[in-house]
Amino acid sequence: MYGEVRKIDRLGRVVIPKSIRMNNQILIGDDLEIFTDGKKLILTKSKPSNPSCVVCNSCEGLKQIEDSYLCDQCVDVIAKTAK
Repeated sequence: MYGEVRKIDRLGRVVIPKSIRMNNQILIGDDLEIFTDGKKLILTKSKPSNPSCVVCNSCEGLKQIEDSYLCDQCVDVIAKTAK
C-alpha cells in the first residue's frame, strides 16, 4: 500500500491519482462511497443498484465479468473484433 499527497481545492475536491484509479479499477462515472473510521477517510467503489454494461450502459442481457458487466451485444462485438 502506498500513498500520494494531494491538495483539496477551494470547493472541497481532491483528485484521485490515475495510478490509484487504474489499480483499483475505478472508472469515470463510477460511484464511490465515502465514510470515516476514527480519523481515517475511506473511499470504496460502490456497487451499482442497477448494473449496466461498462461499454454502452445497457441494462439488458448482462453478463457479469468479475466486478463489471457486459451486455450480449457488446460481448458479440468484442468477440468478432478479437477474431
